[in-house]
Amino acid sequence: MKQLVSPTYGTVDITQVKNVLVKYTADQVNFINAREVHKESLEYGTDYYATRQNVNDPFYYIQDNSIFLYPAPTEAVTGGFKAECIIQPPDLLTADTIDKVFVPKRIQRIIEE
Repeated sequence: MKQLVSPTYGTVDITQVKNVLVKYTADQVNFINAREVHKESLEYGTDYYATRQNVNDPFYYIQDNSIFLYPAPTEAVTGGFKAECIIQPPDLLTADTIDKVFVPKRIQRIIEE
C-alpha cells in the first residue's frame, strides 16, 4: 500500500490514485490531467520522455511509492502538482477532539454508539 504525508491527516495510506494534475508554468491557468501508463508499455526509455513528451499530453506511472511524471517540469511552479487520491481514514483515538475527526457527521454518530 502506498503512503503519503498530508498536512491535514499526517501519514496516511493511499487506496487509489484517481487523478494526477500538473501545471508546467506559473502563468498557466488550468491544470492538465495526466494519464496513467504502465512503465512496461513505453516504447523508449524514460529519459526520452522527460524532455520530448508534449506538455499538453503528460503521463505518469507509479512505482516504489513514487509518482513519475513526464515530461519533467522545467521550472518550479508553486502548487503546480496535484494528486487526487482515495485514502484510508486515519485511526481514531478515544481522546481525539472533534477537530481531529475527519469522517462525515452521520458516521460519527454510528461510531459514538
